[in-house]
Amino acid sequence: MAEIWFTLFASPWQDSAGFLLVSFVLTMVLYVRHPSLRRTVLVWLFWLLFAAVIAVLPFAPDSAPAEIRHYALPFVAGLVVIRLLGLIFFRLFLPPFHLRPPRILQDILVTLVFVIWGMYQLRQAGLDLSQIVVTSTVLTAMVAFAMQDTIGNVLAGLTLQWDASIEAGDWIKVDDAVGKVVDVTWRATYLETRNGETVVLPNSVLTRNRFAILGKRQGKPLMWRRWVYFDVSLETLPTQIISMVEAALKQGMLANVAESPVPQCILMEADKGVGRFALRYWLTDLMHDDATDSLVRTAIDAALRRNGRRFSPPQYNLLLSFDNKKYSEVRHKRHTEERLAVLHGLELLAPLNEDELLALSDRLKFTPFVHGETVLAQGADVDWLYILIKGEMEQTLKTPDGETHQLGVLNAGSFFGEISLMTGERFPIQITALGNAECYRLDRATFQALLVMRHELAEAFSLVLARRQAEYHQLLSEHAKNGMSAPQPREMLARLRDLFGLPNIT
Repeated sequence: MAEIWFTLFASPWQDSAGFLLVSFVLTMVLYVRHPSLRRTVLVWLFWLLFAAVIAVLPFAPDSAPAEIRHYALPFVAGLVVIRLLGLIFFRLFLPPFHLRPPRILQDILVTLVFVIWGMYQLRQAGLDLSQIVVTSTVLTAMVAFAMQDTIGNVLAGLTLQWDASIEAGDWIKVDDAVGKVVDVTWRATYLETRNGETVVLPNSVLTRNRFAILGKRQGKPLMWRRWVYFDVSLETLPTQIISMVEAALKQGMLANVAESPVPQCILMEADKGVGRFALRYWLTDLMHDDATDSLVRTAIDAALRRNGRRFSPPQYNLLLSFDNKKYSEVRHKRHTEERLAVLHGLELLAPLNEDELLALSDRLKFTPFVHGETVLAQGADVDWLYILIKGEMEQTLKTPDGETHQLGVLNAGSFFGEISLMTGERFPIQITALGNAECYRLDRATFQALLVMRHELAEAFSLVLARRQAEYHQLLSEHAKNGMSAPQPREMLARLRDLFGLPNIT
């Protein structure tokens, strides 16, 4: 090896030897510092060794091979050095400064230097450059006409790189092809799909057609919103399904599911007793779309099963009528126990015995509300007693001057509407649902039946109503300037008897 380099430096082609020495050093630097370029470096190393072999071949000084070597060797060695310097500049020097010019721009600059070096070598060989330029222009026109599609792809590639439409690492969708951009070359853009395929898209296809860049938003982290659909029977309130699914996804901390924005469950449509729901979540790793969808579906199924629900089976237009007495009894017993527990907690119904409460439980009507829905409007005629069993209700008062005042929040276990129901007065405030809320309600006819059977209940009810009316009066007096005095139990009893047509018993 030492004899070869000595021969190179001692020969008339010392400039070529210098080029070859520099090329060898640059090749080793790239091979060690940039493993991803080793295949390219080996190709240039082959040309380097080829030039070294040509340089030491024993040609006669005045022979034709020696003349060719005299001009060709510096040209080849110069190409090697230019290419290696380009790789070092773009791949090793610029990245630490966060500068990554497009691949096509790199190739254009290196090619331009190649052309300049080639013309310089031709000028050194004694050729007239003006003739070369004219000839090359004609040849370029002929080649351009014959390679219109290829040139179109090259220009399209330049456009994509220039305006940064897509970059390596972007996930794009073109027609049925979805994949990650791994490279944008002169001719085509290369996508790697999730199925282990590499899709080659001509650059002109991307510039002439619409394509989607998945998960990429201005000033936002890389996330892609996914939709997971599922069906559940509408025997269960949609608000309950939505709440349990969102709570399960929020607490589950599932892999590749973004915590913010939080997953959102919505009711898409309802048909034939079945609700079609969609769980919308943000995917953080676009490589695992189907796997994460599956994980989300299993989490939804688990949440439904924990609450005694399941995905709805296929629906058919088949009407069946059967009497499952045992199932009906068990279901009725469970519902009755739940309702009795609610009734036992009401102060108003404390005078009733167990049989009366049991009869009353069958008259309860389940009444759900959604966020922002008005349950009772201020000044409304009230025909129901409401019992809040889940959620919260907001109490507000609108005064004559147009101002709205917050009077507090009702929680589960509260009841309202009883005073207006039993006295016929208009409801003094407004009740609005805060979030999804569930109530039971009793109508006026139910209380009338109770009072007709047991007249003495009127006095017990009047005491509770008077106390509740005093509480309302105190609450309203803070905001209403002309509040009326709270009625006494006797006055409340008279109103109750008058409304329900009860006899006056002294």
